[in-house]
Amino acid sequence: MAAALVLSACSSDPTPKEPDPSKAATPTTPAVAVPTMPPQASEDSPEGAAAFVKHYVDVFNYAAATGDVKELSAISSKCKPCSEYAEDFSSLQPSSRPQGDAWELGDVGVSTEAGNRRVQASISSLGDADGSYELLFELSSHPPFQVLDIRDRTK
Repeated sequence: MAAALVLSACSSDPTPKEPDPSKAATPTTPAVAVPTMPPQASEDSPEGAAAFVKHYVDVFNYAAATGDVKELSAISSKCKPCSEYAEDFSSLQPSSRPQGDAWELGDVGVSTEAGNRRVQASISSLGDADGSYELLFELSSHPPFQVLDIRDRTK
């Protein structure tokens, strides 16, 4: 086997071969899987709503890192800010995507208003100089939850 490798390295063909442009390396996204929704996020309870928002943040981070926005769009199809995030993430070049999590979830509080679950959450935006925000996630009233809106309550 070693002789075959040595002989193949000593080719009599003096002309260098140009790389085939159709086989050029393409940038790849990180080899990560779409986050799986935890069972608790399907519970019709304040804990279930909080678990769903944690799942949303995990999916948000996945979409930001990979540009794959299918799941983000699926769990927030009626949310205008969410759609804008998805549009931004899908258009980012791989070199412009965050290398770590874009958002980190902090404290969470859950209430019910007008039939919908509302989850107030502290979010640290890791790529933002301002640092942290208080976001209000308005969810559908019952599981399977959907994000209906996200509002910045920091101001």
